[in-house]
Amino acid sequence: MRLKCTVCGKSVKLGQGRKISVKQLEFYRNHKNHRTIDRDGTVCNACRMKVYNIDRSIIKQSTCVPTPVAALNVEPNACNDEDDKDELVTIPTLSVSKSHSVCAICLIKNKNLICMGESVRLSVFVNQGVLLEEGVRCCKNHLNGKQLKRDAIIDKSKLRKKHTTIQTSQLVKLLENLRKSASVSTARRLSFDDLEDYTDIDLLNLTGLKKHQFEELVEMITTLKKSKLMSPRLAIGVLLVKLRTGLSQGFIGTLFGKKQRQISRYIKQAREALCSDFVPSYLGFHHISRNTIIEEHTTYYATQIFSNFLSDSVISIMDGTYIYIQKSHNYAFQRQCFSMHKHRPLVKPMVVTATDGYIISILGQFFPNGRNNDASILKYMVKSNEENLLQWFKKDDILILNRGFRDSIEFLNDIGFCTKFPAFLGPKEKQFSAKEGNETRLVTKIRWAVESVNARLKTWKFLDKVVCNKDIPHLKKYINIVAAICNCFRAPLQQSHDNDCDIARKMVERTKMANLVQQEVESQGHLKKHLSHWQSIESIDFTFPRLGDDYLRSLTFGVYQLSQAPHYADQHLSDGDLDIRVNKASDEYIRGKIQSRHTSSKKYFLWIKINHDDPHDPIVGWYCECKAGARTVGCCAHIATIIWYLGNGKHSQYQPKLDILTPSVQDAAAIPEVEIDLKLLD
Repeated sequence: MRLKCTVCGKSVKLGQGRKISVKQLEFYRNHKNHRTIDRDGTVCNACRMKVYNIDRSIIKQSTCVPTPVAALNVEPNACNDEDDKDELVTIPTLSVSKSHSVCAICLIKNKNLICMGESVRLSVFVNQGVLLEEGVRCCKNHLNGKQLKRDAIIDKSKLRKKHTTIQTSQLVKLLENLRKSASVSTARRLSFDDLEDYTDIDLLNLTGLKKHQFEELVEMITTLKKSKLMSPRLAIGVLLVKLRTGLSQGFIGTLFGKKQRQISRYIKQAREALCSDFVPSYLGFHHISRNTIIEEHTTYYATQIFSNFLSDSVISIMDGTYIYIQKSHNYAFQRQCFSMHKHRPLVKPMVVTATDGYIISILGQFFPNGRNNDASILKYMVKSNEENLLQWFKKDDILILNRGFRDSIEFLNDIGFCTKFPAFLGPKEKQFSAKEGNETRLVTKIRWAVESVNARLKTWKFLDKVVCNKDIPHLKKYINIVAAICNCFRAPLQQSHDNDCDIARKMVERTKMANLVQQEVESQGHLKKHLSHWQSIESIDFTFPRLGDDYLRSLTFGVYQLSQAPHYADQHLSDGDLDIRVNKASDEYIRGKIQSRHTSSKKYFLWIKINHDDPHDPIVGWYCECKAGARTVGCCAHIATIIWYLGNGKHSQYQPKLDILTPSVQDAAAIPEVEIDLKLLD
């Protein structure tokens, strides 16, 4: 049986005929003015070669402009699907050649190239406007896992291909991927495999770390291996989000688009990996030497005040903090965890820090009942030699403690420690003496660092909120992870400066000074009680010396009292009861009255002595009736309020803040004097 060639009409032997697409035959017919072509016919080998030898420029030009259906001797919708997929379309878009030896990003020859995935090519097209076809390759250093690095930018000036010829099937696939990408972006899930879409602030809010810090942390973890279901970056990110935000695992699963059991597995693996690879290098007595603490983490204030630069003793601060937990159905455990001080269940870790806020170690999580106060916890730590504590500390090391450790002071002194702690008020005493107040101020000048460390730990909301019972067995590991992160990535809470030694030396010298203003007020009755000897400062022409910020800080030896001054002034100026008076006999004495911020029934009288003849150091002394008002090493916040307001606030643009809180809350004690209309009850 023989067939006829649909082009030349010659007979073709059975098995030698060839099928050619209708579109190619139509190009040949238009070019040679041939008769109508049978689309289902066959062609001989000679005609098939003639069709393929047609100038490809004619084919490209013809594919750019769709051929009308009427020009073909075929019925509409009679085209073969396979023919449509093979069509070529030219679009005016930059593209890169599919060379296996030239990188599509840097356009440099390289033997070690890898094929670019579909998601990478799509991101290049969306962000840079360059279309990369399937099979293009690039250098390994341009990729971060399966994502393109942000600095991987194609130099468009070097691209020669200004138009791209692409098959219709690939074009349809490209549009489909763009549609999927647009739909996913409207409901984006968290993912830490690519940090390019996050700013430092975004990542800091989610994890407590900036981008470069997160990358450093991931590189430190070696025991967490990558798998198809989990990447180390994802697991660490999930754990940090839990610690930073305090959200439940179900909520975190919604953010990451994962199931709750997957989130639990990520948290467990990341927790164990961080505790084995990261925490031992940044927390515990074993991770740092005594000399490092003395040379790098001891402030000039501490060395000048307590050791005078003559001792190689370590100066450390200890304090217990609170982590609140849920009530337990284990009633024996619940009784031991209930704190009579806070009236709620909690556990107490013991924090040991250096004087600049560097966390040396966090020991245990202890019960908060009466048998587990700070003193008994410290005794337990020493006697049980927690973390080889006795091998790390030496004799004559200085421990700065608070009043809660008072029952352990004698024990610590007997074994060779030197302890520093605030003074105690005796029975029926209402105020510290000048000496006790001064010594207490030296302690608080150093001890505030551990309080700030506790506040820094609580910025990870998991430790600030109520911890679930299921997390209590792992709570110590979570605390250690957060503390190690603070040591590794946070700046010291206090840095030493050149003038710190002079300030500390001045503080030590003032501890020996008696409060002369207190003695004058108590010896001269008219200065204290007789209102007739005083006149309002607003009723006379009185000039208070103008004081700068540096001078005010030199009076208070810090910024805490000055930070409280505007708030005290706001309270009194808004009520119009800021009572400041000048002595009638001598204008060198000023008396003020300040309402306590803690108790409504307490108001403190204070006295300030001024030397008008000395413009550089006009404040001679002060005295206040509050607990710490007799000290000469700095002044209390009440005295600082009067000095700041008269010497600085009145001369600046200071205005009392508008109270927006009080009007929003009702006071049921202020019952209106209105008769009740009984008819309203009928």
